[in-house]
Amino acid sequence: MTSHYPNRITAQLIGDSNAQPLFFLHANSYCACMYMPFLDHLISDRYLIAPDLPGHGDSHWEGRITDWASLAEYYEGYLDDLGLDKSLIGIGHSIGGIVLMIMASKRPGLFSKLVLLDPVLLDRKLLFMIRLMRILGQDRHFPLARKAYRRKSHFTSRENALNHYRQKRVFAVFGDDFLERYVDHCMRSDEEGGLKLACDPRLEASIYRSLPLNAWSYLHRIVTPTLVLAGEQSDTLSSAGVRRLEHIGSNIIVKTITGGHLFPFEKSSGAEALIQEFLST
Repeated sequence: MTSHYPNRITAQLIGDSNAQPLFFLHANSYCACMYMPFLDHLISDRYLIAPDLPGHGDSHWEGRITDWASLAEYYEGYLDDLGLDKSLIGIGHSIGGIVLMIMASKRPGLFSKLVLLDPVLLDRKLLFMIRLMRILGQDRHFPLARKAYRRKSHFTSRENALNHYRQKRVFAVFGDDFLERYVDHCMRSDEEGGLKLACDPRLEASIYRSLPLNAWSYLHRIVTPTLVLAGEQSDTLSSAGVRRLEHIGSNIIVKTITGGHLFPFEKSSGAEALIQEFLST
């Protein structure tokens, strides 16, 4: 495995290890446990392998992620070490979807099917802006990175954290236990007896700053049957991006569903039924 990342990968391993394996990668700043309500019905007859990204959830790592392709290499090594002997399903959300795309483009036989949940496939104008900001050495001011740097990361107690997030309107559309799961699984105790974000805001920002500008190119090299689900209100995969996806290849199915970029956490997006139908055919 790539030595830059932790030698030990923390992961949710759920189900019968003799069943068909389902490999899941989560979004930036969250963790695998956050997705269990979403994944639950998909793993009743499958073996879930859902690692935490380095420095997320139960992964204690203080580094920075500066290259998404190196993450793909990291998880390729992890899967090779597992020695799986059955066809592998891959599901990824946001950065997780892009990492799976890179893996599938390099190794066409790695996955039997792919499901990409609002992957970070940005419009050409936004990609040009990011490229220009990097040339000018201003990429730390990319809006998502700037927001991450400013994120509140320490709380005096669990209740203090819950009260902080209850005031944010964005959480109103999420599932009923979302906040509790977030505080329980995406935070950890700090040295002062309070809580801190498991994913350091500087790590979160490094992920945004290292977004691959050539992400679209990986799609043209993927031969795996692929389902892409895009949120209607997504601020990541736009309607123009959806139209572009529809013309890439016959192996790629694109569907737009109710919700935003974080639709796997929303109360009812309808995504689960579409995924189950895709995986069953």
